[in-house]
Amino acid sequence: MRFSTIFSLSALAATTFAQLPAGVLPPPPLSVSQNLTVTYGENVVSPPGELIPRGDTANPPTISSPVWTTSDRAMLFMVDLDVPRNGTRVTLVHWLVPNVTKVSRNSSLLVVPNPGPDGPGAPYLQPSPPVGDIPHRYVFLLFPLREGYELPAALSYLSPPASTAARIGTPLPDLLAAAGLESTQPLAANYIRVQNLTGAAPNATATYPPYVTATAVANGSVYGGPLYGGPSSGDAGNMRASFSALVAALAIGFGCMLM
Repeated sequence: MRFSTIFSLSALAATTFAQLPAGVLPPPPLSVSQNLTVTYGENVVSPPGELIPRGDTANPPTISSPVWTTSDRAMLFMVDLDVPRNGTRVTLVHWLVPNVTKVSRNSSLLVVPNPGPDGPGAPYLQPSPPVGDIPHRYVFLLFPLREGYELPAALSYLSPPASTAARIGTPLPDLLAAAGLESTQPLAANYIRVQNLTGAAPNATATYPPYVTATAVANGSVYGGPLYGGPSSGDAGNMRASFSALVAALAIGFGCMLM
């Protein structure tokens, strides 16, 4: 079944990140033409990349989407792009909801059930960057699902996660591939930034790596790679590497205008 909202790459590239300086995104850039409305309490996130006080993020946000899918089901990802690990930045899955629906046919408001301890999906985790680190970028991505979709066994480590540690380190493209969404364009997207200003840094001399650069994305050293790491080969590997670069470009685009 074809979803009612399928965007071409050329259309996707046209609008959302037009405010970015030329050359920030490696070609061809992946963009999303629709803005996902993310609301924490009374605060509607605007513009994308708004710096949100950590205290406002204790509870899951309200989500609305201007576009929808004919299957009436979608999956929501919330991913931290900036967890410091071994001198670089890796991802952390903060929220994974595979059974997103609409409040009503004529409403843009979504029903996003927070997964329970038995899944499927991953319950919401409040953004909690290390004290002293730069603001982390938390990307929200909404994907259409086909009728009859079930969360694949490849994501069983997240459904439910045995620990927070299980959510760390899977590159975003690999996460989408494990969900069977590597060739599906997102319906809408947004992101927030959160910095932890509470308490004292555990180590006053601690240093943290910078944001991932477009150069690092282009040479494949971050966010990309085959599922769960290791070299890939053949057409499937090449397709995944290309998709990794595209999704990484989206991630970089989200962050660069306010860095």
